[in-house]
This record gives sequence, C-alpha cells and structure tokens, in this order.
Amino acid sequence: GLTKKEVRNAIANLKKTGEIMHEKFLNASLVTVVNYEMYQEEADLNDEIKGTQRAHEGHTKGTRRAPNEEYKKNIYNAQTTSFDAKMMFKEFWDLYPRKVSKKKSEETFLKKIKDEETYERLMNGLKAAVNEWKTEKTQQKFIPHASTWLNHERWKDEALNASEESVQTHEEGYVIL
Repeated sequence: GLTKKEVRNAIANLKKTGEIMHEKFLNASLVTVVNYEMYQEEADLNDEIKGTQRAHEGHTKGTRRAPNEEYKKNIYNAQTTSFDAKMMFKEFWDLYPRKVSKKKSEETFLKKIKDEETYERLMNGLKAAVNEWKTEKTQQKFIPHASTWLNHERWKDEALNASEESVQTHEEGYVIL
C-alpha cells in the first residue's frame, strides 16, 4: 500500500500536470479526472488485452507511456480556449477596493470560480457591492477582505442581486445603478 505522504505527493503531481482537479471539503475530498474520456479507449477484446500488456510492460520497465499527440493537442486546446481563471482573478482584484491578502484571495477565488457563468455573476455582484460601498461612503476598514467576501459568496446577497440587472460601469471604474 501507499503511505499518506505518497498519496499526497501523487495527487500534487497529478494536479501540477493538469490530469486531475482536487477539491477539499470539510470532511472529504473530491478528485476529478480531467478529460476522462480521453483515457477510455473503445476496445474490443484484442485491444483490451494489448492495453493490459502495454500497461504491464510499462510498469516492469519503470516507465510511463507517453501521451499520444491527440492528447497533447487536446490539452493545448483546453488551455487556450477555456476560460482563464487566473486572468479573471486579476480583473476581480483590480476592481476589489480593499487590497489585503492577495494570495489567500486568489486561492479562494480559484476554488469558487469553475465556469464563466459563475464569474459573470460574481463580477456583477462585486460591481453592485463596490457601488454600494461608494454610495454609503464605507470606510476601507469596514469593507471585508476579498477572501472573506468570496468565502461567504457575498455576490449572491439579496440586496445586490436585486440591482444586478441594472449594473453599468462608469468610465472611472465605479458602478452606476
């Protein structure tokens, strides 16, 4: 069997190479295989036997089978065509008025934002919150840290959602409702 440290290292390596996504919850973890379908082969009995033999050969030689060209192309396409969460965080951070704990805020942001739809809702909620803070002349110390705002999913707050449809950005960067 594997030790806990070996499992953690294996998961870390798979995350680093983009082969899995790993989400931690209070009492559990969710591991998702990225591009799972690409690892599944349509096979008849002969192909299954060959695949098993290849796997055994690779393990006995201590080598890993190199990804095929189609796999590499699909990974490249996924990286270039899918939404860029890090770039989205930069846009979020540029708009967020209280610049504290950027690293923690980015980690939280990347956990919360899984698709463009969520990002759009978050940014609309943030624009409404920024407008509210400006309108109310909220002191900087009373604006929550970005990581707190994200963890509590404040973009879903009822007061903000009511005005979300009428959000417009002024050329100076604040929001007009």
